[in-house]
Amino acid sequence: MLHLYSLNDKLFVNLLFKLSIPSMTKIKVSIICITYNAPSLLERCLDSCINQTLNEIEIILVNDGSTDNTDTICKQYAKKDSRIKYYYKENGGASSAMNLGYKHVKGEYIHMIDGDDYMSPDLCEKSYSIAKKLNLDLLNFGYAYEKNGVKEKRLSIFPKNTLFDNTDFIKLLKNSPYDSKLLWFTWMNLMKTTLLTDFNILHNEELAIGIDSSFNLECYLNAKRMYSIDDVLYYYVYNPNSLTQTNYKPNLTKDIETQFNVKLELYKKYDLTDIVFKIDFSRYYLQHSLLFILNNELNYKGGFTSSRIQKIRELGMFKHCFKHYKPSPDCPQRAKLIIWLFKNKLFYPIQYLLYK
Repeated sequence: MLHLYSLNDKLFVNLLFKLSIPSMTKIKVSIICITYNAPSLLERCLDSCINQTLNEIEIILVNDGSTDNTDTICKQYAKKDSRIKYYYKENGGASSAMNLGYKHVKGEYIHMIDGDDYMSPDLCEKSYSIAKKLNLDLLNFGYAYEKNGVKEKRLSIFPKNTLFDNTDFIKLLKNSPYDSKLLWFTWMNLMKTTLLTDFNILHNEELAIGIDSSFNLECYLNAKRMYSIDDVLYYYVYNPNSLTQTNYKPNLTKDIETQFNVKLELYKKYDLTDIVFKIDFSRYYLQHSLLFILNNELNYKGGFTSSRIQKIRELGMFKHCFKHYKPSPDCPQRAKLIIWLFKNKLFYPIQYLLYK
């Protein structure tokens, strides 16, 4: 028998349909939040995610094997907001945690956030609106570096408010030093999900340091439509308890060498063989990474010895870099001297300069 709905019946059915819309609506932005042993900051991070002005989001929360009460906080938030999908994994590093997050993405665009940072309430709405309107593969935006309550605005060197593509990026890479941070920080970008799936772009799980750099490089080299704005939408919080702030990092030299080899292979893969790239590549590892390694050695409990510096000098990445190295115009004189001494294997003066 045909059932005829009354007006009230129809209103009731419509109400039920509307209540079911959130689960049926297409997800516009997937937020992937990675956390590890930072419970005091995690709640602020998750609050900034669930309080986004854009409703059509999902929050993929990945706990990379935390050993404190992070798991309890994650479960509490997942219970409080159905848009949060919580995943716990054994500790394997940020790259493996991010890649786990990518596997569960259902959104049209993706944004990454570290568990000790937070985002502007309109990050998803504003970035998605621009990305959708311009049909972007990637939108880049500004961030604030926050330390001891003081916020400092920082921007990428991408051209602002104008479309550019991967060929424009190559030109920019050719004319910009590595220390411009052009390749740093995945969370400065909103990325179209198909950019990652179409080109099989993932974080390299061999890397323990500088994991964003190679990932971003592949994104920029494959994106056809990119755009950058100067709005501050993300807040990067200095955390004195993070792993990057520990005094001595026992695996630092090995980790940087791994990063060097991964980047070198990417440059070969994408035919970035111009001498300009080789010079810039060498500058980064001598003017930045080498000094990072030597300063790390100052904190070695066994002492900062010339024999340890000599072992570093024999590494393949530095032999490679000295083939193409030319100091950048803004390289400090002290750094130039240390690099020259290192090149010529004069290790005792290096000890003296660093201790001084």
